This record gives sequence, structure tokens and C-alpha cells, in this order.
Amino acid sequence: VVSKEAKVQSALARSAIYQFLSLCFFEPEEKTFPALKSDEYLNNVQESLDDYLALNSFNGKASAMKENLRLSGNLLKEKPFKDISAEYWKVLGSFSAAKECPVYEYFYGVTDIFQHTQSLQELADLGGFYKAFDLKLSEDTKDRFDHISIELEFMHFLTYKEAYALENHGEEQLNICTDAEKKFLKSHLGRWVPLFTKLVDKRAQACSERSEPGEFYSGIADLLRDFISLETKLLRVKVEETTELNVEAMKEEEFQCGPGLCESETDAKR
Repeated sequence: VVSKEAKVQSALARSAIYQFLSLCFFEPEEKTFPALKSDEYLNNVQESLDDYLALNSFNGKASAMKENLRLSGNLLKEKPFKDISAEYWKVLGSFSAAKECPVYEYFYGVTDIFQHTQSLQELADLGGFYKAFDLKLSEDTKDRFDHISIELEFMHFLTYKEAYALENHGEEQLNICTDAEKKFLKSHLGRWVPLFTKLVDKRAQACSERSEPGEFYSGIADLLRDFISLETKLLRVKVEETTELNVEAMKEEEFQCGPGLCESETDAKR
């Protein structure tokens, strides 16, 4: 029997990991970068990962995930902001990256003649999740709500709300949170993260072969893939993973040039 305290600790650990991954995939900002790379924050994330793996008996990937997080944290601490920012634009932020490993769920879809309609339905479904919890994008953000960081932040919110429900509310509020987590993983993150992280790894490797930085985002992509895989097991969610990009969506200029995706290659090198 798992105690309530252990369940709360696990939910808070999950929330902290989702938040860290969300922050890592946002475009780096110089004003917030010192907080992200601080020893205090990185130690807290490392402790959260340790708790998550131990409390849920995830031993198989524990050593690799801990080492991956340690190395990624060291890269954050060692590299100045301009280097991490340059790596972001090389791996994720440029126009060519938008075609090779897009950070928006819309571009990850099925391959039949209904793919355009289904992708739009997925976007509408995302909006429904956020609206159900009275959430909306900040006016300061320049990203769409299907951005990988926004979706990870939503799971950060849900898992934190789960911990609060465990301590302060009854089964009804708790079930609302856990049901939403399961449905969101099944319909969204669990569906497209495996392919997304594979494509990020591929692009980061190509950067490394050209003697350009890519190791930080490759490591974070690996950590995200392993974490989402464990989350689907923890919540007992069966996911039908996307295996290729949505061809029709990639042809649409208005979606390729969504917020943050229209910078020229020259701007991307800044």
C-alpha cells in the first residue's frame, strides 16, 4: 500500500521534472537563464528525478536518466547564455529546423487523406484541455498552444494540482487531475514525443558532425523520451505513436511560419 505522503511526493517530483523539461525547450531568455542553470534549481530537479524513479520502482532506466540529467545540468552551468542560445537556434529554432524537427504537435500526424482534418481536430482538443482548467496562453508568449514546452507546462500544472488534491481535496478532484493526465498523454504528448525526440537527436547529431553544438538538446531530448515512456507506464496508458510527420501540414506556409518559426537562417545565427 502506497501512503498518501508517498503519492504526494511522487506527484510533486513529476511536476518538477515536467517543469524543467518545459523550460529547456523554450527559446532561452537571458533574464531567466541564470535561474535555470543555478546549482539550487538543478539540485532540486536531480532530487525530484531520484524521488520519481525510487518511489515508482523504475530501476531499468534509472542510472541512464540520472547520468543524462547530470550531464545536461553540467552543460547548462558550463555554457554561457550566448552558446546555449546559439545551440537552440541551430537545433530547434531555425527555419530548416522547423522542417526537420518541428516543435509543434500540429506537424505530427497520420498519413491518410484525412490528415489535415485530424490535425486540426487535435489542435481543437488541446484548446479544450486548457479551457477545462481555465487556462490560456499568456499575452507575453509568442508560441502556439501546441508547442512542446506549452504541453509540458500543462502537465506540470496537472501534476502539481494532483499533489494539492491529494493533500486538500477528496477523490473527485483527484480523479479529475489523473484522468486529464492520462487522456493528455494518450492523445498528445505520448503520441508525438517519441518521434519528436528522435528527430531532435538526428538534427543534433548532424550539427555535431559539422562541429556545431548540439549535445545539450540531444541530451534533453533523450531525457524527455525516457520520461514520457515511464509516464505512460505509470499511468497505464496505451499510446498509438506517430511514426512520421504530417506531409500536408508541412506544405502549409501559414503553419510553417507560426510564431518563432519565420526567422531567416541569418537571424537564426545570432
